[in-house]
Amino acid sequence: MTRNRAHLLVNVAAWLVFAALASTGFLMAYRLPPGDCSNSMLGLSRHQWGDIHFYLSLGFVSLMVVHLLLNWKWVTVTLSGLFSGRNPDGTARGFGGALLLLFLGVVTALLLVAPWLFGVDGQGRGGGRGKGAVPAGSSR
Repeated sequence: MTRNRAHLLVNVAAWLVFAALASTGFLMAYRLPPGDCSNSMLGLSRHQWGDIHFYLSLGFVSLMVVHLLLNWKWVTVTLSGLFSGRNPDGTARGFGGALLLLFLGVVTALLLVAPWLFGVDGQGRGGGRGKGAVPAGSSR
């Protein structure tokens, strides 16, 4: 497979997965509101659509990593020229682009692990006072 064909396939797949990701996000936000377990679409509940949305997001992130790897030379050359200038012979000088890439990598890694860095307090959007709330001192 040629490099151009690989670029095309990764980019088209990324676009399709992104479109599906946006579609499931809009579906859960506007058509299947939180807290209403009685609604479903195409036989799937909001929770099941959320699972599909999650796996689509993993696929999209994976495709973006492949996209970045396929374009790595362009990224490094462009960033080093942009942030550190060029020598008279056209070669890049300095480490500005590499430092920016390192910074972006660290920020991305922190954002990916952030959900596990912070505790869950048990107070969702409704503060636990929804239809399923049980008054203190009573049991089901």
